[in-house]
Formats: sequence, C-alpha cells, structure tokens
Amino acid sequence: MERLLPLDIIMDIFSRLPIKTILQCKCVCKNWFNIISNPTFSIVQFSQATNVSNPDIILNYKYNLYFAENNDDEYNKNHPILSCKKIDNSPVKNTSSMANLSVLGSYNGLLCLTVLHKIRFLGSNPIYIFNPITGDRLRLPDPQSYEDEDKPRIFLSGLGFDVSIGKFKIVLAFCYSDDSKSELQVHTLGSNIWRRKVGIVPIEPFDSLQDFSFVFVNGSLHWITIADNFPNSRKLVITSFHFGVEEFGIVPKPKSVVVDPQLIYPRIYFVLGVLDEHLSLVDSSSRNFIRIWFKKNDNGKKSWIKKFVIQKNLVCRQLNEAIVPIKLREKGEILFLLLGSEYMVSYNIESRKCRSLKVGSQESDCTYFDAIPVTSSLISVRSLQNGY
Repeated sequence: MERLLPLDIIMDIFSRLPIKTILQCKCVCKNWFNIISNPTFSIVQFSQATNVSNPDIILNYKYNLYFAENNDDEYNKNHPILSCKKIDNSPVKNTSSMANLSVLGSYNGLLCLTVLHKIRFLGSNPIYIFNPITGDRLRLPDPQSYEDEDKPRIFLSGLGFDVSIGKFKIVLAFCYSDDSKSELQVHTLGSNIWRRKVGIVPIEPFDSLQDFSFVFVNGSLHWITIADNFPNSRKLVITSFHFGVEEFGIVPKPKSVVVDPQLIYPRIYFVLGVLDEHLSLVDSSSRNFIRIWFKKNDNGKKSWIKKFVIQKNLVCRQLNEAIVPIKLREKGEILFLLLGSEYMVSYNIESRKCRSLKVGSQESDCTYFDAIPVTSSLISVRSLQNGY
C-alpha cells in the first residue's frame, strides 16, 4: 500500500474509516501502525470526523463513564436501546458514595475529569485531561489554593481551545459565600501553573443549570441563566468567556424570547447547546412548542435565526421536563437528553417524528446521567503540551 500511494493519500483513506476500524488497522502491520501513530494523521482524522454529523456520546453515570452506542435490534421498536459500554481506562476512579466522577469540560474528543464531593467542593482531587479512545491521559497541576479559608459556594468550569496561541485551556471560576466575591483560574495546557484573576467573574452564570459548560463555540464557553431584576420581572442572560482575551461578555438573546414571570423554576426551560457547529438556544417554556434558535454569522453580522419549531408533546412526557440538545445527527435528527430520566429522544426534522432511546447497560438501567457529545479522535494528550 505504501509503495503504490503517497502518504497523504493513505492518511486520507484511513481517516474516512470509523474510529474502531482505524484502531484495528493499527494492529495489522508495522507500516500501518506507523502511519496511524503519526501525529499528522490524528489531525487529518479529526478534521474528517468533524464533517460527520453523528458523534459518539459519552454517558457519566454512577461514578463511571460509558460509550453509548445504537443497538436498535436489541430492543423493541418503540424504545430502541442505547447500549452502554464501560470505559475501563479512565484515570479517575471513585469508590466513595459521598463523591461523584465529574466531567468538567469536553472539547475535540478530550475530556477534563475529576472527582467532586456532592456539595460541589473541588477539594484536592487531581484533575486530568483524558482521551477516551486512546486512553491517553495527563494529570494537570493542582489549582491554586483558595484565597482564604472560605470554601467556594459553587464553581463553573469548561475546556476549550485558544486559536491565537494554538493551545487548549481549562477554566475554573469560583463564587464564595459572599456573592460579590469571585475568582477565575485558567490553565494553559503545556504550562505548569494556574493563573488567577480575582473579581472578574459576573454573578449570573453561577446560577446556570449547566455549571460545567460543554458549549464551546466561536472560541468561547457559554452559560445561560435567568436574572430576577425586579419583582415580577425576569431576564434571560447568556454569558460567554472568550479564550483568546480571557474576558467575560454578554451575548444578546433572541429579541422575541421572553421569560414568563409566572413560570416556576424557569431556568429549566432555556438551555444552550452546539448544533451543527452553531450556538443554539432551546426554548421549551411554551406549553405547546419547543423553539430552537441558531446564532448565525452572515458576513460578520451576528443574529439569531429561529431554526426549528417542534411540537412539545412529541419530545417531552411532562410539561416541566428539562431537555438538553446533544447533537444534530445524520439523516436530519436532533438528539435531546431528558434530564432526570433514562431516555434520550431523537427528533427527525423531515418526518417530524420522534423516537425514544432508552439508555441501559449490562449492570442496570441508567437514570440521572449526563450525556456528552464527543468527536472521537486519536489526538495525543501529551503531545498537546507543545501546541496543536
């Protein structure tokens, strides 16, 4: 094969294969092993993988991570099953019932992992960057100790990429008991320190439903929450953190999206996601419809476009059910996570039909799990210390 085709053609052919097949090809012979192990190939493969609208899904459930795979034939037609295959090579092991394995962020096929106490206290547990496909992992330096003896009341986190320097960054934002007091810590992969910035974190994102943000798009992490400004008045606030300038900002919401002051626990009805590489807002506050907005950038002009309107009873079993957009899949299907249940829902845009996907494993059925979309890659975590 090497003698007949140039190396770049061979890499292109391999990159179009499913990730499992690529790993099998790596074991065929020494030549193929060397090609697939080449750092350049991991970049080619990832670029090819991002063009496919059918990412892998990782579930965080009962102190373990699982790959979720479609197994339509193993279940009845009304509720096809997403079978869970445990990821055994995770660097984070947790045996305490008083703590949870937590995914602090996810980007480009990489996860940021640690163990958190149930009161959301970071403590002294190590933080890792982990590639679940290759098993490659890197322990990060410990974050700086808290500014004083007062433990943070809550914290935000996320993983992303700074294109200006070609480096991954991990962000931790802390809010203390006194809401006016906050701090930000940023770690650039490849350095050995966390840089601390005190007092620059706005208060709004600390009340977000999604404190661990997987919504990284256009160089920024995003959080959404509801601000109670005045009696009987609520405002939707979308906060961003740009990885290049390392500053927080406010993203204007769609003008027609308003928060009904009569809603009970309103923040469950407004959720952010990344669909088709666009910042997306899901508004399920209506009794009858779910509206999905895309943040578009046309010739430098940014605006919100109402992309989809979905009949609510097709997706939600209850009016007050929180739904999270996971990914726009192949064949025009949007995959949603129903928070607090063992189901995800796939909605077909063309046929306007839904099917429930029951999540289960050989151990037991899954409930109260997190679903994280990932694009499988062969990126070496350790090589990222020198740039990407």
